[in-house]
Amino acid sequence: MYGIPNCDAVKKAKDWFKLNNIDVQFHNFREEPISAAIIKNWITVVGPGILLNKNSSTWRNLPQEIKNKSLSKNAAVKIMEEYPTLIKRPVVATNGTIVAGFKEDIYQSIFLNP
Repeated sequence: MYGIPNCDAVKKAKDWFKLNNIDVQFHNFREEPISAAIIKNWITVVGPGILLNKNSSTWRNLPQEIKNKSLSKNAAVKIMEEYPTLIKRPVVATNGTIVAGFKEDIYQSIFLNP
C-alpha cells in the first residue's frame, strides 16, 4: 500500500486491513519517492483520470498554467513524480491489480473473496 500516513483514506485502508487480519507493507511516498516507472505502470492499469487527484489541495495550489494543460500520459507521470501528493491515496498494488483510493468493496473482492 502506498500513501502518506496522515491521509484519512490511508488510515481507513490500514484499519480495514488490520480488521481483516491482512498484513500489508506500507510505502510512505513522502519519505521514499515513487519512481516514474511505477507511476507509469499504475496509470497504464487504472488510467490518469483515476490516479491523478484533482480534488487535492496540492492540485488546487498548482499554478494555473499547469492545471490548464491537457496532460498526456507522460506529462501526468512527470507531475505525479514531482508532486506525489497528487496521487489518489492509497494505492494498493497486489498481483498486478492496482486500486487507487479506499474502496472497501473492491478490497473485499480481491483479498477476502478472490
